[in-house]
Amino acid sequence: MRWRLQFFLQDGSQSIVKFRLYMHGSHGQTLSRINGFIQNVVLRNVVEIDLGFLFNFPADDDCLKIPHSQSLKVLKVRSEDGLKMPAFIGCFPSLRVFDVKVSLTESGNELITNLFPCIPALEKMSLVGDLTNCIGEIYVNIGGVALKHLELELLIDNCDDCDAMVVIDAPNLKYLRLQDRFLASYLVKNKPLISEVRLDVGEYDIMTRSLHQSSFAVGNFVTCCANLGIMNYATQLFDQMPQPNSFVWNTMIRGFQQNHQPRYALDLFERMRVEPVDPDCFTFPFVIRACTDLMEDVRGKYIHGLLFKVGLELDTFIGTSLIEFYGNLGDTKAARSVFDELPMKDKVAWTVMLSSCVNECSDLQAARKLFYRMPGKDIVSWNIMIFQYIKAGEVQNAYELFTLAPVKDLLMYNTVLGGHARHGEVDVMVKFFNDMPMKDLVSWNTVIGGLVRVKRVKEAMNHFRQMLSENIHPNEITFVSLLAACAQVGALDTGRWLHSYIDRNNHRLDVVVGTVLVDMYSKCGDLESAEYVFNKLQDPDVIAWNAMLMGFSMNGQSKMTLELFTRMKVESVKPNEITILGVLCACVHAGFVNEGQQVFDSMVKDLGLAPRVEHYGCMVDLLGRAGLLDEAYELIQGMPMEPHTGVWGALLGACKLHKKVELAETAIKHLNELEHEDGGYLTMMSNIYANAGRWDDVARTREVMRQKGVDKLRGCSSIEVNGEIHEFGAEDKVHPRVEEIHEMIDEILSRLRIAGHVASRNEVFFDVEDEEKDKVLSYHSEKMAVAFGLISTAKGTVIRVVNNLRICGDCHNVMKLISNTFEREIVIRDRSRFHHFKKGCCSCGDYW
Repeated sequence: MRWRLQFFLQDGSQSIVKFRLYMHGSHGQTLSRINGFIQNVVLRNVVEIDLGFLFNFPADDDCLKIPHSQSLKVLKVRSEDGLKMPAFIGCFPSLRVFDVKVSLTESGNELITNLFPCIPALEKMSLVGDLTNCIGEIYVNIGGVALKHLELELLIDNCDDCDAMVVIDAPNLKYLRLQDRFLASYLVKNKPLISEVRLDVGEYDIMTRSLHQSSFAVGNFVTCCANLGIMNYATQLFDQMPQPNSFVWNTMIRGFQQNHQPRYALDLFERMRVEPVDPDCFTFPFVIRACTDLMEDVRGKYIHGLLFKVGLELDTFIGTSLIEFYGNLGDTKAARSVFDELPMKDKVAWTVMLSSCVNECSDLQAARKLFYRMPGKDIVSWNIMIFQYIKAGEVQNAYELFTLAPVKDLLMYNTVLGGHARHGEVDVMVKFFNDMPMKDLVSWNTVIGGLVRVKRVKEAMNHFRQMLSENIHPNEITFVSLLAACAQVGALDTGRWLHSYIDRNNHRLDVVVGTVLVDMYSKCGDLESAEYVFNKLQDPDVIAWNAMLMGFSMNGQSKMTLELFTRMKVESVKPNEITILGVLCACVHAGFVNEGQQVFDSMVKDLGLAPRVEHYGCMVDLLGRAGLLDEAYELIQGMPMEPHTGVWGALLGACKLHKKVELAETAIKHLNELEHEDGGYLTMMSNIYANAGRWDDVARTREVMRQKGVDKLRGCSSIEVNGEIHEFGAEDKVHPRVEEIHEMIDEILSRLRIAGHVASRNEVFFDVEDEEKDKVLSYHSEKMAVAFGLISTAKGTVIRVVNNLRICGDCHNVMKLISNTFEREIVIRDRSRFHHFKKGCCSCGDYW
């Protein structure tokens, strides 16, 4: 008995051990000797092991054992009998390649089923096995590892007598090589569940081999190709068949339809009709589904007419396809007519009819009646009805139906959870989530997304950390939700932590996640990081370009915005309406009137883009800020669409800036006609009157606000400290450190008075004493947030604040002085732009 064991060490050297064993006892005694030898081999630095065996393993519980290894990357095994892998293989966390050649017997099936928990990092596997004597099911279940490359060579002496069933379930698989003389015969039996696979059938001629087999074998091969989504192989074979039978025709039509090529399915059906092969009950369902996919209403109705000629109009399978066809067209009356005429209605027909009823919310009542009439309701029908209640906004009815369901699956739980999230019932959503007996990634993403939508970022992050602790791996949706939340509230530290997590765990930085990262960094005022991520993206699309362009624009980097716009066109990325909006905003912030006018004019002339009302709003803002109010008003009067509140609001803001009371009254008149209920514009008009000393008009305007039940939007500022978001209102007295904050504000004002600062009392639009005005100005929300930042962060730390309103002139002056006096950089994001305060200056150049 000759053995050959070969070990490859980390330093590149190799040790070859050859020895001869003589069989005097049982196989078990021999294995004991071999195990004794292997256990004494030092595997600490071994990276590859090749074991070649020339005898059968015993059938008892004894088997070869290899000790655990942290360094082993490649393991090759050869045996003429099945291996009991759970006992054979140790734990190899670094193993990347596993190459095994065995005979798969009934007792050896566990080899594949139970192998992968031992080697979680496996990337490539080659399996050569003889299925001739194998019965039952052989599972290649690779869901728990990152396997991307699988080579199978499964041998069968006689494919017609083989009872083995091969099921491939490998969600991460990218490359599959199947090599066997009887590929079609056994793969089709098991309908392999393979996603994103490239098929390489080896270096032999498929066409020559398959044409010598029966039509049944060829049909099986076509079915295999359809299951794998590679219809090109099937088409080549089909086109060379002299007389394909109806089984092959139907298989090809089904393959095209199920692999998202409905046009080819219909073309093939037309070819079939001129051949001496009649369409049958297995042909029409997939032809009708192809019409459904293409929304071919005329052809679908024509095929419906053909059914009466061939006597198949009452077939349940075909009728179900017709119900689906008419349901997708929105013709529930025709769908119901087909359904009512079916003599035999199975569960699928009932379920499809139910889906057709609820495609339009107007038929929800009919769906409810149908649902309660439905015999033997299965979980699919329960899920459909619950989902449609959610879709119609009837969350309470959905929940009540959920409680009545005899069996509840994860989809049902997630549907109800999503309903609570979409309709803002966040507290109910969290409680429902906590009570769920089972959860998957969809569940976690739903609850995180629901919390993000209401800006409960801290809770969303807590759920994310809990998700990780339960070994649920995040995906693109998770990151997009959390990063968007960080962008909303300016949580830069949390956003950076998420970015670091993505990098540490080797998540691919695709364009979607990369774009959200760019947006997050931009909205947190960290342009350097935003630009770094943008430059790392491979082939950024126009959305990514817009995110970077908007980042420059909102942060006051107008020249860089225009440079990026030029670069975008040089790199043949076609700008869209959002791009132009970002460029115009940059021009507004910098006062670039000529450049803005040129970009606006180029929309139609050079880019073929029709300006939207938002673009006109930007131009009104641009002209108005520059003092060109007559031109701005003329532009409004010449608009091809009705101006909305944003356009008149921009004009009103320009009137406030330039103290144009009469034109402001024209703007507020139009805003009132639009029945705009935002108190902000009325407040602005009141302030315009106050600046002009027209206190009677101030009182009248405030009385109008009182009668309409509108009030001035309260200022709110937030700041992130140590990963937690703190919010402040004007004169906030709720924060636990409010006394320290007030003391810091007093210190700030004292030091600023020494530096010569005088409060901008004209920012207080009340007829009160100067002392009271000073008090009002002192406790604006952004001052509260900055004071908290000063007492809560180390010297030199950038203070970042998000404010929901436009920063007032007094706060703007104070921030400039704080940045110089306290030697801190302060970044404030207000309603329209960023202000970067540094060494007594602001990035806006006092133009905002």
